[in-house]
Amino acid sequence: TGRVVHETTFEEHSHYVLCLQLIGDYVISGSSDATIQVFDLVTNTALRTLVGHSDYVTSLAYFGGYLSSGSRDATIRVWDVHTGECLMVLTGHTSYVQCLQAWNGLLVSGSQDRTVKVWDLDKQMCTKTVECLDSVK
Repeated sequence: TGRVVHETTFEEHSHYVLCLQLIGDYVISGSSDATIQVFDLVTNTALRTLVGHSDYVTSLAYFGGYLSSGSRDATIRVWDVHTGECLMVLTGHTSYVQCLQAWNGLLVSGSQDRTVKVWDLDKQMCTKTVECLDSVK
C-alpha cells in the first residue's frame, strides 16, 4: 500500500522517458529525445539538460558524483552531475547500450551487441569483454 509523498510534473523532455535515476533530492531522466534531464525535487525545478548522445538514452548509473549514460548510439558517456560537463565518451559496443552498473571504480555495460564490457574509468578503457548468447538487458 504505497502512498504518494511528492507529486511534480516536469515537461522538459520532448519524447518518452526511458530510464530514471534517483539521487538524494534529484531525479535524473534519460529520454528518446537523446537528452538527460536533472530535476531538483525540493525546488521543483529542472536544473540542467545534458546533451551529447545522438540517439535514445537507454540507461543511467550514478556513482560518487558522476553519472554514466548508455545510448542507442552505442556509446557510454560519463558526466559531472553538478556541472553537466561530459567528462568522457566510452566506445566499443557495436549496438545499443541497454544497461549500466557502477561498482568500485568500474563500470559494467550490457548491450544489444551480445556483450558485457567492464570499463576502468581511471584509464578510460574497456578491460574485459564477455560474449553472451543473446542481447544483454
